[in-house]
Amino acid sequence: MISQTTLAIDSVTKSFGGLTANDNISFEFGSGEFVGVVGPNGAGKSTLVETICGRLRPDKGVVRLNGEDITRLPSHVRAIHGLGRTFQGGSLFPDLDVMTNLRVGGHARAGHLGAWRFMLRTRGSRQATRSVKEKALEVADRVGISSLLNVRAGDLSRGEQQLVALAIAMAGEPKLLVLDEPLAGLERAEIDRLLGVLAKLRIDDRVGVLMVEHNLEVVRMNCERLIVLDLGRVIASGAPATVLAETYVQQAYLGVHVGDVP
Repeated sequence: MISQTTLAIDSVTKSFGGLTANDNISFEFGSGEFVGVVGPNGAGKSTLVETICGRLRPDKGVVRLNGEDITRLPSHVRAIHGLGRTFQGGSLFPDLDVMTNLRVGGHARAGHLGAWRFMLRTRGSRQATRSVKEKALEVADRVGISSLLNVRAGDLSRGEQQLVALAIAMAGEPKLLVLDEPLAGLERAEIDRLLGVLAKLRIDDRVGVLMVEHNLEVVRMNCERLIVLDLGRVIASGAPATVLAETYVQQAYLGVHVGDVP
């Protein structure tokens, strides 16, 4: 049992027709942990992420956040409860500058205020707009992208776009960040920069990170714990060095041989 559990997945199963994408998955995520989720293509990683974040509802099982059952709560409510995420492939508006992307993301997270109040320019909406702008400037500084605020998002490098997406997620002041392959397509320097920002956020903001990733070297060197999926099931969980040394894990993960894992 992990003390100060932030996220608990209990016997979660999700099927699509005759295909079981997640099969009786259970694990716990401790406060402030950095946990990697790995596995071959089709292992059920993305389905698990979407179930945790509320875009999919499991056929059975329970998802708990800070001890509260959130299994049936929509994504935006989970964000209010402290769950932030970034999307595989990004979700920015390429023709808008970074500042506008941050503000749009901020307004989306403030959706419980009611979109009509923003359109009518009520006193409440003006106050909310100022608050969103202040939050955008704050998270840009914390993530280290203040110099990019006036740059068109489509002109950013892949690594810079991921930092902007991370800033948008941090605007909700999450206690847990769920990152779906944030390092895909990044150069080594960009990977190091993003990992450095995550390390700083974990220290300064006490944010936990649950990261789906294919790069075994990165997860081995940076994650405190690995969860390995194969055919929709958890086949291993534990310290990275121990898990990656298991022959059956190496065979499951894209069919590599014992000597191929860095």
